[in-house]
Parts: sequence; C-alpha cells; structure tokens
Amino acid sequence: MTKLVFLLAILTSCETVPSVKRGPTLSSPMTWRGPTLPGFGPEPAGDFYRYAPAIVETQPGLRHVYLCGNVENGVIRDHVVHRVATRSADGTWVLGPEDIVLGPSDEAASATTTASAGCGGFDCYHTCDPELLAGSFQWDGASFEYALFYTGNDFAGSTHNAIGVAFAHSPEGPFVRATTPLVPYGCGDKAPWSDGMMQPSVVSIDGAGRFFLFTRNDCGRAAVPSVREALYVVDLSQATASVSAPTYIGAAGLTGYGGAPDVTLINADWAYDLGRDRWFVVRHQHPLPPPPTTGNPLPYSVQVATLEGAVIRGESPGSWQPLGDIAPADDGGNTWVTHADRNHNAGFVRDPLGHLVEAAGLEVGYTSCDVATALYGRTVHTIAADLRASFR
Repeated sequence: MTKLVFLLAILTSCETVPSVKRGPTLSSPMTWRGPTLPGFGPEPAGDFYRYAPAIVETQPGLRHVYLCGNVENGVIRDHVVHRVATRSADGTWVLGPEDIVLGPSDEAASATTTASAGCGGFDCYHTCDPELLAGSFQWDGASFEYALFYTGNDFAGSTHNAIGVAFAHSPEGPFVRATTPLVPYGCGDKAPWSDGMMQPSVVSIDGAGRFFLFTRNDCGRAAVPSVREALYVVDLSQATASVSAPTYIGAAGLTGYGGAPDVTLINADWAYDLGRDRWFVVRHQHPLPPPPTTGNPLPYSVQVATLEGAVIRGESPGSWQPLGDIAPADDGGNTWVTHADRNHNAGFVRDPLGHLVEAAGLEVGYTSCDVATALYGRTVHTIAADLRASFR
C-alpha cells in the first residue's frame, strides 16, 4: 500500500502503454490462476477514488478490505475506507457496503490548509495506506487486539508524511488514534518538504505486540536525497513503545517493466510464509512513465518477488527472485495482462499476522486505471496465483 493521491489529481499526459520488447517468459514457481474478489470502484457516484487495497482474511470466508479514498465529492482528502467481503456457498465473494474507519484528525482543515501552510497534528489532512495487524498492543494504559497502521500528513499534498497507528478491539473499529507518529517525518525541518515516511507494511514477529514495520523512507528533496525501503523492529506490547533504528533493503535481482534490472525497491507490501521461511513482496516496477503535465507518473506495472528469510534476518547474503508481473501487456515476466494503462498500489491478501493465507498460493489486490481517468476512474482487482509445492 501508497500515498500519491494529491500529486496524481490531474494526469494530462496522452502517453499510454509503450511497446515492450518482450523477452522469453520468466521461468517461475508461480502460476497466475485468475480473479477472486469482484473488481470494484468507489461506492458513491461522482468524483470519488478508491485505491491501495489492504485485505485481511480473519477467518475462512470472511475478509476485511481497507482502502484509501475520499469522502467528499471532488475533494482530494484521504480517509481509510473499509468493506467486508463474505464468501457465498457457491464460492464467490460478495462485498458489503463501505464505512469510514479512520479519517484525518482535523476534518475542518481542508478549508485553510495549503501545500505550504499546514494544519495541526501530523495526520490532520490525509490518512492513507492502511495496513491491519492482530496482536496484543498496549497504548495509553489500555490493551487492544488490533492495530491499524497508516500514512498521515498535515499539508494539502503528499509531502511531510509520517507513519501513524490506531488501535481497536475488532477489525471494524472503532479505532483509537495515537496522537504522535510511530515513525515521524525524518527528512529535516525546513521546506520544501520531501515525501517522508510512508506506505507502512507490517508483519508480526511473535503473534503479540512485536512486529516488523516496512516503510518507504523518501527524502528525495532533503539535503542528502534518498529514497529507500526501510525495516524497523517495533514492540508495542509494553507501556512504552520501542522502535528500532531502520535498516535498508536492497533491490538486487528485481526486474523492471520489460525485464531490465530494477535498482529501486519502494511502494511495497510484504507478506511472510512461515513454512517456506520466505518473504514475498509486491512493488511498483520501473521505469516509470514520463512525468505528466501535472503530478508524478503512476507505474505501468507491479511485480511479485520473493526473498529467503535468512537475508532479512542478516544471516546470509541473497537476492530477490522475481515471480510474476501484473502489467498492461505481456512483458515476458510471467505476466498477468490487465490491458489497463496503469497498474499500481498493490497489496497481498494476508492473515491477521501478515502471513500468506495458504501455502498453496497467494493473492494480490491491485489498482488499475487508464491515463485519461487516473484518479476517479480507478478500479480495484484481486488476482490469485498458485505456488509450486516443492518451491523453497
């Protein structure tokens, strides 16, 4: 799950999908199977957007879907939208109605906040990139069974982001917001602001209050520019939160749209497979399209890749193994072809601890759109894939 809504408000580029020199199809232990949840867009009619799905299967036949979206027609201000999906007797999934489980801490801020004059509170303007985790969490003298992580900011734009957390006793909420960020904006205290800390992805370590927190740390406009995928070890099982210093994860082995090496790992969602001791990531591929007249480009495609657990633990060197791409056209990367100009902001279907739901395969929720309808024309899809039983 990502935080690009404001910058992508208006895409006027006429560039759609380039021709790709297709190489031999990637030999992969993963085979795309087909859609699972029904595709959907915003529930209201009008200028609304929904994207960046985070899907949690809390029990067989029951899933909670969290999205980034706006709630006022034509107003670009991110909230966390929630829907419940239930599986019917014939195996099909049915989506329930929307509700808003978390919004900006200052709902009145849109009247006065600009890209250069912020509101009060780190998450007073946007709340996006949701990710739910089950465990045993302590906050402000109370215990909670669920934590919802998100990107928050205090400007009418996508800059000056920090990682927030809110707590609840059930996946539906109500959620109690922590008023200070778990990972604050860390790119210096002077404008122009960088994007900052964003797009959290969390995986439990102990089934309780300790977990891995992956984020995009983007100080692209800071004195020393950097854009990297960071890993924190966090403990919320005690009265005082503990957050480690970040370590940074390399991109060796990843490939971009068209098959060339991709040196950038960002905009990622993570899941763990305990039986294989493997990490799985779904992330934006590069190169990105040319910048549009207004805003930043959305990627053509996303990629699923895997890494041995020992590498993340620092026990051995290693590189990523690409498994498959979700792309507008066949790029030779074991591709699920969408025929949509842009495919982006993806996340795995996971169990409440951040693991794959089953060892036999995985599911990916992703967002698609065309350049002409890049904001309000977004649709969310879920695609399943099988993993070879002998795959280690």
